[in-house]
Amino acid sequence: MSKYQEIGQMNLKNFGGYVVKLQFQYFDEESLEWKRTEGTDGITLLNQGTASPGKYGVKDGMKVRLYADVVWGRDHVGSEIFIYRTNCSLIAQYTISGTTLDNDLNYIGILQPPVMNAAAADSADTLLEMPAGQELSEEQAETLLASLEADGLSSKGSSGPFAWDIALDINRSDITKSSAHVKIAFLSYELISVTLDFTNPKAALDMRVYGTGIKAELGLDFDRRIIYLKGLLAFLTYNREFNYTLLGF
Repeated sequence: MSKYQEIGQMNLKNFGGYVVKLQFQYFDEESLEWKRTEGTDGITLLNQGTASPGKYGVKDGMKVRLYADVVWGRDHVGSEIFIYRTNCSLIAQYTISGTTLDNDLNYIGILQPPVMNAAAADSADTLLEMPAGQELSEEQAETLLASLEADGLSSKGSSGPFAWDIALDINRSDITKSSAHVKIAFLSYELISVTLDFTNPKAALDMRVYGTGIKAELGLDFDRRIIYLKGLLAFLTYNREFNYTLLGF
C-alpha cells in the first residue's frame, strides 16, 4: 500500500491581495525530477479554484503536489505529496494568504464529498439493478425504508472563506423530526458547532467589532429542505453578501 494519500482533485482558496493560479507538479520517474503543469485561470481575493491534475497531463498513479503560481509575486509549492487517481473523489484543500512577495501556503486537509449512509447506498444499488417493472419484496421494502429513515447524509464542503461539516439525521416518515449537527469554520477557525431541528431551526453568528467582521444566519429550512448559511462579510474596504446552500435533503 502506498504511503501517499490518493486524491482526484485539488482546491485552492485565495485570502491574499493578489491573483494566484492553481497548478501542479508531477514526479517524472524517467528523468527523476518534478515537472510543472498548466492550471486554472487566475483566482482573485476570497475566491477559490478546484482542478484535476489529469486535466493538465498528469497520468493516473503519478505523484503530484500543488503549485501556487502567484502573479507578479512569490510562488509556492505544497510540501504534501499525493497519488493522483482518475476516479478518486477526494480533494486536497489549501489556502494561500499574505502579500504578493510574503505569502503562506497552508494545507487544510482532505475534503470528502457528500455520501449516503452505507445501508441507503446498498438499497439504492439494489433498486438500480432490478429489472423495470419488478416489484420489491416485503423484506426489500422494509430494508429500503429502514435505510432511508436511518442516518441520512453527511457532508463536508467549502466555499469562499467558509468550510462546513454536517451530519444530517433524516426521518422520512416525519421530516420535522429530522435534525442536523453543523460545524462552520472561517479561515480554518471554528465559528459555531450547533444542532438544528424543528424547534431550533436557526442560529445567529455575529462576530463584528465596530461593524467589521461577520454577521450571518445558519438555518435548517424544512419547506425548501436545505441547510443554508447567509449573511455579510465586512472588512474595511471590502463588503460582500453571501448565501450558500450547504446541503439539500
